[in-house]
Amino acid sequence: MTRILATVFVALLVVTAPVTAAVGPTPAGGTASSLDSTEQETPDEISWVTTGADSTAETTTKGPDLGSALSMGDTEFENRIELGALEREFQNVDSPEEKESLLEAYREEVGERTIALHEREAAIAAEYRAGEIDSDTLLRDLAELSEEARTLSNTADTIEELSATDPRISVSVRNVRGELDRFDSPIRQDALDATYGDADRTEPILLSAAEDRLVLSTLENGTYVREGVQFDRFAPDEPGTFDSLTELDDRGPELYPWIYANLFEFGISGYDWLIGLSLDHPRGQSMSYIDATTQDVVMEYHTLDVESLPTTSTVSRTNENATISSNRVTDGGPVWVEVTEPESEDPMDASITVEGQHPVETGEDGTAWVLAPEGDVDVTATTDEGEISITVRDPSS
Repeated sequence: MTRILATVFVALLVVTAPVTAAVGPTPAGGTASSLDSTEQETPDEISWVTTGADSTAETTTKGPDLGSALSMGDTEFENRIELGALEREFQNVDSPEEKESLLEAYREEVGERTIALHEREAAIAAEYRAGEIDSDTLLRDLAELSEEARTLSNTADTIEELSATDPRISVSVRNVRGELDRFDSPIRQDALDATYGDADRTEPILLSAAEDRLVLSTLENGTYVREGVQFDRFAPDEPGTFDSLTELDDRGPELYPWIYANLFEFGISGYDWLIGLSLDHPRGQSMSYIDATTQDVVMEYHTLDVESLPTTSTVSRTNENATISSNRVTDGGPVWVEVTEPESEDPMDASITVEGQHPVETGEDGTAWVLAPEGDVDVTATTDEGEISITVRDPSS
């Protein structure tokens, strides 16, 4: 297998002015135009993984209720590697050759189980899409995968530490780091916190699944967090197709044109199967794991200032109860809603639902950001005076 094995970290300050000409967003996993020319138009949207308007989508919450649903107690995760057993076996063999052989065997096991995590995740998403499991179960299972990935990562650390005890032993585990790191994200950390009763909030999570794709998103205190996985972009048994990191530098702007046109800082982590891109930009931070064979995004997550994201034009509707105004971030981004009194235009307290999902209350200014699936959505505001609804279009659907 030919893969990029070296680990390279790069930090650059980008001083070029952003290009603001807007075009349609790049489909996730697709190829955008090159940014070699200063005349090249750059989409104003942040490109991210999407699932399509016909995907299975619903919201769930994290917090005490979800914590109960996800309770794992003291049950050991299936197939967990016992670190104590590894250390004992290492101490019980004498020669450096035997020690190295033992560590190599454990390293191979970590690699095999890492690939199995990818396969299990795809199967879980397929079960959710087929209606065989509900959203709480999906989130619980994703949390379990993240915990198992951490267990495997701890095993990799132990292998590395034991290898370092003897200069005659050389066993490297750096090539599975990206594959394990990609199971860790802000949303999955929240799910783990809920699992162990550490969650202190109940903001909804929107889950959206399509064939070979899964997207999770949430909002908290003006921060929009979005995670996407493309299961069919992972090809661990195929040879790598990047001849150099220069080619990866070219691929990044194709996948994330707006981000690369406005970069503050970035890092590249070269692994065996997946290559990590850490991207800081004016709207927040993005992390992407790209398969070295397919050259496409396997997993990504974005932590973004929701107010900084471009939206559609605002639409409004008035009835005897209230005036509702709304716009949205395209490609399945959140919906902004404002509710005011029809005559005075003073802000009103309202409960907002999108497509009948988990309600969100407006703030003192009568506004709220609400998670929304891809496609056109119906937004309903419920006040003390009654209800008012409006349809918000998603031009990308």
